[in-house]
Amino acid sequence: FKPEITPFRDSHQSRDGTLITLSIVSALGEAEQAYDGALKGFGVRRRGGSIRYFVLTRIKGRMRRYTIGRHGSPWTPETARKRANELLHEIGSGGDPIARQKADRVRGMTLAAVLDLFVEQHLSKLKPKTQVTYRSLVDVNLRPVLGTRLISEIAAKDVNAAHTKWAKTSRVTANNALAVLSKVMSWAEEQEYRTEGSNPCSKVKRFRINGRERYLDDAEMTQLGEAMRRALHEGENAYMVAAIGVLILTGARKSEVLDLKCSEVDAVRGHGRLQDSKTGSKTMPLNAEALAIIGSLPRIEGNPFVFAGEKPGDPISTVQHVWEKVRTWAKLPDVRLHDLRHSFASFAGDAGGSLPMVGRILGHSDSRTTQRYVHFFDRTARTLAGQVGGRIGSALGVLDVGTAIIEKKPEGSDN
Repeated sequence: FKPEITPFRDSHQSRDGTLITLSIVSALGEAEQAYDGALKGFGVRRRGGSIRYFVLTRIKGRMRRYTIGRHGSPWTPETARKRANELLHEIGSGGDPIARQKADRVRGMTLAAVLDLFVEQHLSKLKPKTQVTYRSLVDVNLRPVLGTRLISEIAAKDVNAAHTKWAKTSRVTANNALAVLSKVMSWAEEQEYRTEGSNPCSKVKRFRINGRERYLDDAEMTQLGEAMRRALHEGENAYMVAAIGVLILTGARKSEVLDLKCSEVDAVRGHGRLQDSKTGSKTMPLNAEALAIIGSLPRIEGNPFVFAGEKPGDPISTVQHVWEKVRTWAKLPDVRLHDLRHSFASFAGDAGGSLPMVGRILGHSDSRTTQRYVHFFDRTARTLAGQVGGRIGSALGVLDVGTAIIEKKPEGSDN
């Protein structure tokens, strides 16, 4: 008699005392298994073309499967049965070979191996742009410097040395790489690749980054408006110029403006309902001046975005090259796009806006004070945004982007 071959779902023990032999192993079909009739819990199964020996038994009250190894040298029915017998004796004495096996595997894991798992299992949960940033820091910074080190042995001194090395390129990049490494280490603790509470990054001090604050005044806003009208007159991409205008008038983040969809704009209520901003779903106040720019833009059939790109169905991906020209013509070479956000906040403060109000408009999700006003603040925020828009819009002047787009169209175009 031979042990009975069954599908995976049928896991009963043979009762005739017969042993698993080479002939039994050879007869296994896909998703079939056989149990040894003499040694309870010892079995063999085929899955995905691979044949593996295992022990199925209770370990500390739970039914667990311990894989001995793949059929072939050194594992044959005889050597696997011997190993199964040793494991069953160990378990009977209170041991846990599965926990020991995992500990042995973890002890040999390098950071590079953990990074592979982190990218595979965790990165997909993040936003697409965040994924790109994480991948770059992992591949350019983390893997080359610490990848060969064992995950269990990386200490604060190792992280500090790596942090210092990364800073030779950029202190900002070094701090960002440290933040990603800290996230990886915390994730490794969750997966039990490191001891809980052992994140070595928590003991490394970030580099101090001197903040660069640049605010535009009314006169500079006027210069900027003149430069933007020049950009339209000289045939620069009107959607990009329009996006810059909305950035100035709303204080919104670049990604929030460039990714704004037509369906998210509510001209009646005066806001844009962003489904996926940096801080999640968000209502962005749109003052009359911003809505005037948005409303003047021709809609491109099949493209859902306000600031339509040249690629069908996509938004513009950048405004940087247009911005470089605009700030040069405005004689404001030191002004960055992000400074427009700073400037909006400064204008809002001058208009009497409180910190919670300004934080609400700008979408600062971590302001505890702002959250206390969240239930009744929307109308107040729109009022303040309108006041700021009026002041900035007066300085900028009119941006007739719609006319610029129409005049630029080639003859015979219907769009």
